[in-house]
Parts: sequence; C-alpha cells; structure tokens
Amino acid sequence: MYTLKKSQLELQEAITNCDRCLVLKSMRSGKTLALLDFCKINKYKSILWIVDSADARENSLPEEIKKWGFKLNITIDCYGSIKKYKNKHYNIVILDEVQKMTTARSNNFSNIKFDKVVAMTGTLPTKKEKLDLLYNDLALKLVYSYTTDDAVDDDAAANYNIIIKSIPLEITKDIKIDYKDKFGKKQSFYTSEQGTYNSISRKLSIGDTPQRTKLLHITRLRHLNVCNSKIKYIKQYIKNNSNARILIFVATQDMAEKCSEYVYHGKSTKKYYDAFQKGEINHLVLVEKGTVGETYQDLDGCLLAAVNGSNTIIQQKIGRTLLFRKDYTSNIEIIISEGTVQWAMIERALIDLNKNKIKYES
Repeated sequence: MYTLKKSQLELQEAITNCDRCLVLKSMRSGKTLALLDFCKINKYKSILWIVDSADARENSLPEEIKKWGFKLNITIDCYGSIKKYKNKHYNIVILDEVQKMTTARSNNFSNIKFDKVVAMTGTLPTKKEKLDLLYNDLALKLVYSYTTDDAVDDDAAANYNIIIKSIPLEITKDIKIDYKDKFGKKQSFYTSEQGTYNSISRKLSIGDTPQRTKLLHITRLRHLNVCNSKIKYIKQYIKNNSNARILIFVATQDMAEKCSEYVYHGKSTKKYYDAFQKGEINHLVLVEKGTVGETYQDLDGCLLAAVNGSNTIIQQKIGRTLLFRKDYTSNIEIIISEGTVQWAMIERALIDLNKNKIKYES
C-alpha cells in the first residue's frame, strides 16, 4: 500500500479538469506514483505512457508499477516510437520527461487520439524553442508547479550545495593541429587549450553562414568539455574524495576512460555500474547513460564536468544526487573553464535554483 503526499494530491487535483496538462514536479517527489494512482482512480481502460529511454520502458517504470501493485492496461514506449501509435485512441497519454519531445516527434504525436494528455517534467525548459513546442505545438497548459526547492523544503528531496569551480585553460602548446596548405601539402602546428578557444572565438566574432556558425559553437563547447585541464582536475578530485560516494558526469566515452577505470556508458558493460550500486566502489564516471531516471543510494554528491546552457540536462544530472535521507546534504561541484562562455551557460542552466545554495570559486 501507499499514502500520497500533499504535493501528489495537489497534482491530481490540478490535472482533473484539464485535457492538455503540463506538470512541473521535481525529481524525487513522486510524480510517477501520483499519475499511476490517478489512472487507477479514473478507471482508465487504455493508457499510453511515453518515456525517455529503453531502460525506463523495460525496467524502471514496470518496476514502479509492480512495486505498488497496479493492475492497469498500460502501453509503455519511447519518444522515438511515437509514430507507431498513429490513429490509435487512448483514454490518457502520459508524456514523461516531456523535455525530450522534438518537433518531429510532436508532428507524429498529433496523429494519436486521446481524451487527456499529461506531460510531466522535473525541470521546465528555459529555451524559447522548447517552450514554443510545449505551449504552442502541443497546446499544453501549465497546471501545476512544484520545484526542486519546494521538494527540498518538504523533505521530498535532499538539501544541496553547489560550488562552481573555475579552472584556467592550459597555455602549454601541446595540441597538434594538422592541415593542408593551399598547395594541398600536409602541414601541422602546435597550439594550446587557450589558443584553440581563442581561435574558435575569433572565427565566431567574424561571422559566417548559419550552418558554419552552429558548427563552430558546437566545436568550441566540445573543446571546453573534454580539454585536458578538466581531465587532470577530475583525476585529482577522485583522489581527494576517495572515501565519498560520488557520481562524475563527463562529455564523452573517451574522456571517461581517461579519468577512471570505473565507467558506465553506451559501449561499456554494467560491471562498474553494478559494483557502484552494491557499494563495492566509491565513484562512477557517467556519459549520458545512467544520468536520467536512475536511483543511486547513499551518495555524497557529484562532480559535473560536461557543461552547456540546458537547465533540463544539467538539473537532471544533479537530481541523481537528491534522493532524500535524514541529515544528508548533496555536495555538488561543477567545473567550468575560466574566462569562457561557460560562465554564462552555467548561470542559465541553474537559473531556477536557489541562488543562496550556489557559490563560485576560482
């Protein structure tokens, strides 16, 4: 059996008289249980539940349904499979982690028939194009808001402290750049992390085609997220926190394996993931896989080294450490490259969190 908390009952009340609902409810605050119970109360005969990953489809959501003993006719699938349900009718469609919706998926979704849709997210996107998709393309109405800090206040999520650590880019010229000159002859030169960043930034300041400009932005961000100065910092962080249970979020599989043996990503086995969950090792380096919808027990905090301006991506990762337990405060550290665009990015990503819990160090 289960007893719903006040915020879960408030959520149910908020969606009762709305056919196209958007729900903002913090990670770790029981939105899945609240929706399952809502479906049971309303005796829905056909339910389509869209989730953000195969793991959620095959494991976490079915386990949640089994845990609470629900007997419901639920079809569970991922966002990439929405087109399979064209012209099918459901009493209710639930869009879990709705920030994963794209324009193409929204177009496919418009072909599904339903009486009610409830779109859920733990972090409301701040990017205009994503908000346009939610409010205009999907025609959703925000009917309930329960933020991370609301959950902290209610002991539904753990308290947290965030330190944003600024580290300098290296100036040693040890990065080899190969190119062909105007005669087609292979040439090369050496530059530094700082030199690479400056070079890309100069090209961006000059201006180019939209496609070229977008590519340069991606290249610059990737450079900042995988640079050697951050790999060195992560290795030292692991040594300094050897007795703490920590998650470390990095940008690429190659970077993960340069930082530690204990990795979990799309091409790795679950060996070290399982060892971490059993408490046999104290840190785990993650690359996307394991960063959303996973539960980790008895953490001390995390280190985030992959930074962009997305509040949903950043806060989903931070949220892995916010499972409530008595007297626990999650120690979250985020490393950014000093004097770069990552300053503005991380400020945008954390804009809806309590500023009193965020400190900057260099």
